[in-house]
Amino acid sequence: MRTNTDEAKALVVGGGIIGLSIAKAIRDDIGCHVILYSPLHPLDTTSAGAGGLWMPFHCEPAELVNSWSQETLKYFLDLKHKGDSLVETLDAFQFGSKELLSPPTWAHHLGGALNFQVQKTRELYGIIESQALLQNYSHVWSFTTPVINSPKYLERLLASLESDPGAEVRLNDRAFSSMEDLATYACANGCTFAVNCSGLGSKKMLGDENLTPARYVVYVYISW
Repeated sequence: MRTNTDEAKALVVGGGIIGLSIAKAIRDDIGCHVILYSPLHPLDTTSAGAGGLWMPFHCEPAELVNSWSQETLKYFLDLKHKGDSLVETLDAFQFGSKELLSPPTWAHHLGGALNFQVQKTRELYGIIESQALLQNYSHVWSFTTPVINSPKYLERLLASLESDPGAEVRLNDRAFSSMEDLATYACANGCTFAVNCSGLGSKKMLGDENLTPARYVVYVYISW
């Protein structure tokens, strides 16, 4: 861990996977003091119910997302190879028509670690039971991807911060009503910068009525 020499202090708002990860990254990579602030315990956030499936999805800017996703993929596959029970791998399928004829930019991350293939749906008869599903599409992306036990991973990140003398964890406190409210709190606690990781909590804090949750559905889980 790097030594803090410039008296910087961070306020990270949000106790989900992003907030916890950002707080830990600040401690590990910058070394300055961190206050993690959240009105919810991590296991009460939407992250606790996340499927934990690795897959870049409709995110911009593409170049940065590709870089971040590859770094994340390597991190979780390394945990898997070390026998970490938080991570398993499974075969995933994304169905479509003409738009799936070309592989995505992340298909060949880490030299083909994903075993990515573009297949015709008829090749999956006998593997996927729902014939009606297959008949609606012409092609499919198939790949092997890591899946993370989200609640356990949240607990691990939280425990790491709670045991770190350079981090303060403040949970189950009030939600900020505005960015001005957040800034006032940050200044009152000597923070020199703040990172907003409040997710859907930003809808109220920023007055953004257009903010809506994204959803991903696991249609079928196949285990051999």
